[in-house]
Amino acid sequence: MDRILAPAPFLQTAGTPPVDWQTWKETFEAYLEAIEGDTFTAKKKKALLIYNLGTEGRKIPLPLEMVSSLTVDEDGVESTSTVDEYASIISTLDKRFNPRKNIVLERHKFLQRTQIPGESIDDFVVALVRW
Repeated sequence: MDRILAPAPFLQTAGTPPVDWQTWKETFEAYLEAIEGDTFTAKKKKALLIYNLGTEGRKIPLPLEMVSSLTVDEDGVESTSTVDEYASIISTLDKRFNPRKNIVLERHKFLQRTQIPGESIDDFVVALVRW
């Protein structure tokens, strides 16, 4: 089997990431699937994620440990549930790098988008679809 290369680090240097978070996350999840990451523990997936965040990415404050919560069901039976560390970190990064968008502003920018001179119709349509 060929060696599968890990994705490029998300945030190697300070500043704006070279690729948007959603694209990088999809690439990382595809990488995990390719190396059969579904068989890994949450702790190992967390370690791989933190390693692949890059030098500056590792400086982002992340949840450090698993959070346990005690719940009582209808019969009065107590149970403890643990939040997955990997999912918790992904959620934190989603909140940080996927800011909420102003729908009115985004609609305005979309409606103002015109075809740039020299831009093919295919490229223009693709840009609109990706909006």
